[in-house]
This record gives sequence, structure tokens and C-alpha cells, in this order.
Amino acid sequence: MAAGVIATGAAASSGALRGELLPHKAPSPGKWTPLDPAIWPWAAPGVTVLMGPGDTASALWEREVSSSKYTYEVAKIGPDGGIVQEPTSIFGSDAWGSLSPFPTLLPYGKGMVVVFDGTRGTTGLYSGGCIVGASSAAPTWVLQTWSLSKDCIGNNGGATVTRNGTLSADWLNGHQIDYRVGVSPTIPADTPDSDFLVPGNGDPDSASEVTDLAGSDDVYAAWNQNNSSPATDNGFWVKDLMGGSAMKAPGSGLNSVSNFPE
Repeated sequence: MAAGVIATGAAASSGALRGELLPHKAPSPGKWTPLDPAIWPWAAPGVTVLMGPGDTASALWEREVSSSKYTYEVAKIGPDGGIVQEPTSIFGSDAWGSLSPFPTLLPYGKGMVVVFDGTRGTTGLYSGGCIVGASSAAPTWVLQTWSLSKDCIGNNGGATVTRNGTLSADWLNGHQIDYRVGVSPTIPADTPDSDFLVPGNGDPDSASEVTDLAGSDDVYAAWNQNNSSPATDNGFWVKDLMGGSAMKAPGSGLNSVSNFPE
């Protein structure tokens, strides 16, 4: 899903970093309208969406505030597609030097948390590019002092949370997937990350995570890969991080990876 267009109410702008406000009128059914008109659809980063009480959705995406300065913006969308809360920067005016274009928005206690990697400044907890979090609050979100990575290289990863509130994240690292189940109280993490090699020594791309909430509550990593040997290992894969072998999606291969990369 692109950040430049989303099936919601009428377009809105950032309350914290842009002054103009646009109408809240809901669109007609099936109509796509801009949520952030400042971002061209073909240049848009990923959007992470979390459903909340009353069928209200929170949508969060990366936005470049100015040259090499970034933030995440969040908006709330009502069940009729109208804007419940205007897009606003979760960091206020405190922009970051880099942010992952693929954050993950998750339930966290009675609110939400965004799991992401990025750099802010040249010193301090958030200067190293570790996988960290910020919890929902007003007027700006609260950066957490825990982390989900020791090797802070964060490449196209995902995150999830279990029924008991355990956070997890995974990310790409060469021919392997690195991951961590459960936060570390320090940034970077105080113990080594876990990892596994992908089948066929392939090149993995676009790793993500999901929890089997309806069943075992296990955390699963998913990714696609190409340049595998044998070539039959190209395709979409999933692995239970609590144990078990990697499993390939039936019928997936280089063609599906090339045409549906994420």
C-alpha cells in the first residue's frame, strides 16, 4: 500500500509540520483519495495500519520534512472513510536524520507502539540505527529505552506482538534473517541476536513477521528470495521462529517474487 494514496476520507495534511487543513468529508464508496498529498504515489514509502476500537484505523508512514530530515506521520480514519484525526508528526518538530520507510504499528498496552529503525544525531541512544520503539501519547509519542537488535543494521524488516505482549522483530542480513523475540532493556540489545540462513543461499528481501494469534501464539518470519541455488528455492518462505523448518509457499518462484516483491 502506498502512502501517497489510501482509501480514506478526504485528503489531510500534517498538523505539526504543515499548516493547511483539508476537509473531513468521507469519500463515496470505492473512491481513493490522498491522505498525504505532499507525497507522489510512485515515490511513497510503506504505510502501516492498525485497527482500533470502533473500527477506527490508525495509519502511519514516513515523510521527508526537508533535505535529510524525516518523521513519521499518523492519522486516524473512521469506519466511513472520513478523517478522525489529522495527520501529524509523532515526533513533533524533532526530525530524524534517517528513518525506515517500513515501520510496523502494533498494539501496546492500552495504546500503540511503532517499531522502527533510524538515526537521530551522532551520539546518544538513537544514533546507531538500532530497532527501537515509540509509544502513542499526546502531543508527541514517547521514545522507548528498549531495543530489538544488537547488530543495528536494520534492513527491510518487520515486527509483531504476541497475545501476552511480547514484541519481536526480524530483518535482512546478507543470506540470512536476523531476529529477536522479546525486547532488550538496553540500546543496543545486551545479548546477541538470533539468525538463520535462508534455503539455497538465496538473497532474501522484504522480511516481515506475524503472530499466530488464533493458535499457538508462535512468531513467524516471512520473506521472499531470489538468486537461490537451486533456482527452485526462489519464492516466498515462512519459518516458525519458535521451532521448525522453513516452508516455501506452494507455486511461488522467481516470477512471483519479481511481480509481487513485498
